[in-house]
Amino acid sequence: FKTLRWSGFFIAVTLLVACSDDMNDVGLEISPDSNVLVYHDSTTILSSYTIAMDDTIRTSSVSNFIAGFMLDPRVGKFFQNNFMTEVETKGKPYSFGENPVADSAYLFIHFTSINGDANTPQTLAFYELNLDKLLRTLNGKPNTDDELRQYWNPGAFLGNLTFTPADGDSVYGIKLPQSVAQRLIVPYSSHYYDTVEHFNLNVFRGIYAIAKPLAHRGGTCNFSFLDSTIQLYYHNNNYDSLMYKYAVSSSTTKYNLFKREFNSSINIVPLNTEPDLAMQQPLCYVQSFNGLETRIDISNIKKWADSGYYAFNKAILTVYPDY
Repeated sequence: FKTLRWSGFFIAVTLLVACSDDMNDVGLEISPDSNVLVYHDSTTILSSYTIAMDDTIRTSSVSNFIAGFMLDPRVGKFFQNNFMTEVETKGKPYSFGENPVADSAYLFIHFTSINGDANTPQTLAFYELNLDKLLRTLNGKPNTDDELRQYWNPGAFLGNLTFTPADGDSVYGIKLPQSVAQRLIVPYSSHYYDTVEHFNLNVFRGIYAIAKPLAHRGGTCNFSFLDSTIQLYYHNNNYDSLMYKYAVSSSTTKYNLFKREFNSSINIVPLNTEPDLAMQQPLCYVQSFNGLETRIDISNIKKWADSGYYAFNKAILTVYPDY
C-alpha cells in the first residue's frame, strides 16, 4: 500500500505579449528586446480523493497466480487474494493399461515471491471446481461470493498448504484425497482423455485456492502457473511407478480473485461515482490488485484559461509517500 500526501501544486505562468495573427511573423523576435513579464507565480488548490477500483472478474493478463492474506490496520480490515484455475490433460486418448490402480495424486504449486511480510506463515486451502460450470463464463461478472459459489463446492476439499514465504522460491506438494486419485484412473475416466473439454466436464475441472485469514501482517504471494501441476501416480498389471501429469498452461482458463474490506475511517469514493468536496481528504491511498486509486482535481485551472492568454512555463506536483 502507498499513502500519498499532497504538498501543493506550483505553477509559473508567462504572459503572452505582442501576439500577431500574421503567419509571416512566426519565428520573429525569439529573443525579445524587453524582458518577458512573469504574470503569476503561486500555488493553487487541489482536491484529492481515494477511489474504489473496478473489481469485475477478468481473465486477461494473468501471468501468475496470486494468493495470500494481509492485514493493514491503517487501510483495511483484510485483503485476501485467491485464484481459480482449470487443469488440462494431454488432449489425446490415453490408456492406463490393464487393471490400473491409483497409488496417489499430488498437486504441485510453485511459489516464487511475496510482496509484504515474508516471515508470517501463510495457509492456502484448496477445493475442487464444479464439473458443470465452464470457468470462462465467470469472465466479466461481479466479484461476489454469490457469483463465485456457483463455480466451486465447499464440500469438495482437496487439502491445505502452510508455508513460510521467507523460505524463498519453492515447489510445494499437496497430497490429494485418494478418492480423487481413483476417480482420475477408473476405467470409464480414460474415455474422456481425448479432449481437455471432455475431461473437465466429466472427470475433473480444476482447483480453487483460498488464503486463510491471519491475525496480523501477511502479504501477497506469487506462484508460477507454468510449474504448477497435478501428478497421478499409478501401476497396472504390467508396470509399476507410472505417472500422468495434468498441467496448467498459458491457454488454461484461470482467474486471480481479490477480496477487500477497508476501514470505515477511509472516505472511499465508490466506483463510477463523481466525488464532491465533502469526500476529499489530504491523505489518500493507492493499492494494486483491484484495490484503490487516487484522483486529483485542480479546480481553478479553468478560471485561468478563461481569464486571458497564458503559457505554462512549469507545473510541479510533489507527492510524499506515507508508508
